[in-house]
Amino acid sequence: MDNATVPQVFAAINLVAKDLSKIGILKDQKTDKGVKFRGIDQVLNSLAGPLCEHGLRIITKDIEATPSQRDTKSGGVLYHYAIKVTYEIVCVTDGSSTTAVSYGEAFDSGDKALGKAQSYAFKSLVFATFCVPTFPEKDADPDHVDSPDTEQPDAKRPIEQPKAKDQAPVASVEQRGTDANDTAAASAPAPASAPEPASKGLLSMVQKAMAAKGDAGSDYAKGRLKKLGASKWSDLGKTDAAELLADLKAL
Repeated sequence: MDNATVPQVFAAINLVAKDLSKIGILKDQKTDKGVKFRGIDQVLNSLAGPLCEHGLRIITKDIEATPSQRDTKSGGVLYHYAIKVTYEIVCVTDGSSTTAVSYGEAFDSGDKALGKAQSYAFKSLVFATFCVPTFPEKDADPDHVDSPDTEQPDAKRPIEQPKAKDQAPVASVEQRGTDANDTAAASAPAPASAPEPASKGLLSMVQKAMAAKGDAGSDYAKGRLKKLGASKWSDLGKTDAAELLADLKAL
């Protein structure tokens, strides 16, 4: 199919997915039982910028809801909703669109079961449509450090002490000094390589996240830049920028 005939909605979906693949959405919230998850606020905060930048809108077209309620052992009532939601994803550039269906369900002892189910359905739509990872994009193990439990080739090999009759000759003072210098040179750490600079797209997301948090975001970002020794945004490395973005969203 010629690129000119491809509806722009699919190209825009791909661009949004590309942006989200770089920042991810972390599972940094927990239920009462300690299960980690990604909240609806995290999803909206991460998605709003890329949607606006690439001219994409997600519109709810139809909701089919099935309510029910169940008695609890303590004599209370849990309200339950199971829903089927049809969404229309529209590209504002050429008006092209596509539809998608998502499902959700939730329990609540008050009046929030339907809202929870809608949040779940929307998150499921976003995760499936844009294939959102649970971590920011990173280099291929740039700072890998062996685990302390990783066995080194000769780490546990016992040192054999020479027998008295095979005692090695004592090195001269000059030889010992040379050996010490060689050992110090060999054990000196290699100079660290410069970190990969952050892309313009990632820096743009950081600045948007900072602006969304107002003065608190601005103060936090400036303090972080100073701590990292960066005088301007372009001085940030890729990893530092991704961590700053995650911290700003969590403010």
